[in-house]
Amino acid sequence: MRGRPGRLESANPGLFGDLSQFRRLHGSQSDHHDREAIARVQSLIQPFMLRRTKSDPAISANFTNKIEITHVVTLSDEQRGMYENHVQDAFAQVEQSTGTSSRGTSVLALITGCRQIANSPAHFYEASPSSFSDPRINAAHSPKLVRLENIMSDIRDRGQAALVFTSLQGDG
Repeated sequence: MRGRPGRLESANPGLFGDLSQFRRLHGSQSDHHDREAIARVQSLIQPFMLRRTKSDPAISANFTNKIEITHVVTLSDEQRGMYENHVQDAFAQVEQSTGTSSRGTSVLALITGCRQIANSPAHFYEASPSSFSDPRINAAHSPKLVRLENIMSDIRDRGQAALVFTSLQGDG
């Protein structure tokens, strides 16, 4: 199963039966143009989804045009050192890995760690040190967070609002 049903399957194993049962009941990928099959799957998974789209008439009028602005932020010296150490350690682990799955997991861990370090050192630590529990201290370790706080302050001062999305979770 791919897409949303597949993600739900990983969170709730067995919810949709096995792949052959799912395809027999709800169609296969070759049916992706079959509107009825799509509607059946959507109605099946809808109670589990907390996602809305711009095309949803109930909320589309509330969306303004999306504005994207790129701000380049340089890593701190601390982040740069952590990043370099993480990359070296990860490459050593990849070299020691045996099998495609093990190497793939090591590469994924490398990418995730690099993203966490670039976001905030607190995200990289599995159990954030208590010193990172204070947002002001955390900001001192993350130029990205400092820049975000400045941007959000400017937006707030203008009486505007913003949504900030991240795939990283935690207090970092």
